[in-house]
Amino acid sequence: MRKRIALITLTVVAPAVLLAVAPFVSTMFTPQGGMVANIEGVAVTGANRLLGQPVWDLGAPFGPGGFNFVFGYNEGGVEPFDLTPSTPGNTLVATGVDPNILAMIHPVEVDPDMLNVPFRDVAIIVDGAGGRAQVPSVLDVPGFAPSKSVPNEDITLDEWLAAQGRLFIKCRPNGKANIRVRVRNVIVNGVYTLWGVFGLDTDENGEPDAIMPVALGGVPNVMIGDKNGKASIERTLNFCPMTEPSLLTINIAWHSDGNVYGGVPELPLVGLTGGIITHDQINFPINVAGEASAAERVLEESPADEAVLDETHRFELDNYPNPFNPATTITYSLPQAEQVRLSIYDVLGREVRRLVDAQQAAGRHEVVFDAGTLPSGTYFYRVETPSGVQAKKLVLLK
Repeated sequence: MRKRIALITLTVVAPAVLLAVAPFVSTMFTPQGGMVANIEGVAVTGANRLLGQPVWDLGAPFGPGGFNFVFGYNEGGVEPFDLTPSTPGNTLVATGVDPNILAMIHPVEVDPDMLNVPFRDVAIIVDGAGGRAQVPSVLDVPGFAPSKSVPNEDITLDEWLAAQGRLFIKCRPNGKANIRVRVRNVIVNGVYTLWGVFGLDTDENGEPDAIMPVALGGVPNVMIGDKNGKASIERTLNFCPMTEPSLLTINIAWHSDGNVYGGVPELPLVGLTGGIITHDQINFPINVAGEASAAERVLEESPADEAVLDETHRFELDNYPNPFNPATTITYSLPQAEQVRLSIYDVLGREVRRLVDAQQAAGRHEVVFDAGTLPSGTYFYRVETPSGVQAKKLVLLK
């Protein structure tokens, strides 16, 4: 099948200083003139979409633009249904096509056999000529037959949104950067690719008017989920993501057909638009608008030590259950007695609940967070003390 490249045009649809890019992102300028950042990923069901809702404001002119790449399985139906904040967590996730994509890359003929297919039943490439066939589970076929390496277990919405990721960026004074992505709770043996989503000025009028997904750091941009659902990838860039305003987000996409076609975007392929065999599962904000913009506000002074920023268990943060409805218990440990603030934030960095704001003793603490009337979606809980700050992700599914 011949590949076509397409632009996606959206109409509207000294001492170190620690800076916040929303509560789940920290950026630090080092005395040597470099910059490092830790960015918590957001589990999504599309490009800048979570259960059909925008995740971030991408800034003018894109605003809350994005696309749905994950849908609900409509058993017995032809078309899948759109996911919403009220979709049950045990819903099977399935393939589908966002009509906004079809409107922009029209004409495209979508193979109806690729619609409303549970992810584990998506046809995969099985020969060098590009032929596709659904290869059955190793539990259902004789040993000599071709098969996948793991059983074709169903994937529910709860399992999809349980994915977590962290992006570490280190920009150097020479303008180059090293990035490292670590993810967990992803699909075992799943094939994933790493993308940078850039805003482009195609008419050269000084304002961005199109979006282009690019294989970040070049190809191969692939990582594979191991038997524990963990994966990682490292790349060197010739620019610093935090100072490149055209880089809006970094995305991790799962390829349900097990093929990456050399790492090129799937959505321009005839009949294989986004949502058919590629599905964004984690997005990282880089230069998005509003409270999640880079260098939003100074929080505190901190030593320019990469190891400090990369330490993800400073307070041994945890919560159970996650995803949750309607309550979850947050636990954390303090190495010493100190003033503690524990707050809940939404994906735009707005504080929606303050759970603790008091002096606490050293040791382990538990706090129950009852979401009450808050809508379903991704939230972050953040522990802030004079000795440090740490945040982790919560997923509320009602």
